[in-house]
Amino acid sequence: RGVISAHGADVDRYGRASRVRRLFLRLVMRGADRIVACSDAMARQTAEVFTAAASKVTYVHNGIDVAAFVRPIDPRPVANPFLLSVCRQVEKKGTDTLLRACALIQRDFPDLSLVIIGDGPILDQNRALARDLGNEKRVLFTGDMAHAKVLAYSEACSLFVVASRAKPFGLVVLEAA
Repeated sequence: RGVISAHGADVDRYGRASRVRRLFLRLVMRGADRIVACSDAMARQTAEVFTAAASKVTYVHNGIDVAAFVRPIDPRPVANPFLLSVCRQVEKKGTDTLLRACALIQRDFPDLSLVIIGDGPILDQNRALARDLGNEKRVLFTGDMAHAKVLAYSEACSLFVVASRAKPFGLVVLEAA
């Protein structure tokens, strides 16, 4: 028995998990004394997925260690003014919407670039969309990278963007701030 920390990716993947994995997760959740999510929204989603353990679900907002935010190692990773998005490449993160919006914005601001940090199952699909929109030369998909380098991009960007269709209170927002 103990405390379980529920994360978005874990809860999102539940419906696609094998029957054995879903059974295992339900048993773990039922056996927990408490299930802690990072936001009220994630707590509600967790309670909806694990209905037998819904009464055990609560939330505590994420925190960050501000001491970890020292001057980044690379103060200017991209030459042009740029927008930054840091997220897993999954449908709910809204990268497709961001790419479409950026293509429109870049008509009026041709020097503006977009940097997207993160990997995931639809990364190639998002790259293809950027190509189809004709802005692949002004969009940089970096994939995953070391945390210190992400901080360098965060400090150098003109604007940080969270385009998620559904987002609990994530660490990426605190780190960008």
